[in-house]
Amino acid sequence: MNDTGDSGDGFLSDAIKVNTVLTNLDLSVNDIGNSGAGFLSDAIKINAVLTNLDLSVNGNGDSGAGFLSDAIKVNTVLTHLNLSWNGIGDSLVLVSSLMPLKSIAY
Repeated sequence: MNDTGDSGDGFLSDAIKVNTVLTNLDLSVNDIGNSGAGFLSDAIKINAVLTNLDLSVNGNGDSGAGFLSDAIKVNTVLTHLNLSWNGIGDSLVLVSSLMPLKSIAY
């Protein structure tokens, strides 16, 4: 487990924005939380190569899932997303926005 914190999440987001090689990223159990999900959402909107993202066990909740669903609406490359064990409720907005993904866990 790593606790990336808000500043770490910002740095990570900046790296993902310019990434042209990494296709699989496992950030599970990093205490990313809602603000971190916001940072990552900005990166996912721009990233054109990341296909698999694991954000399980990060305390994102419905708010963080909302940020991520906004990103998924824009990103056409991400196909697998794991949001399990984040306390995400049954949000119809989230589920409908995730339909383009090949697999989703939450």
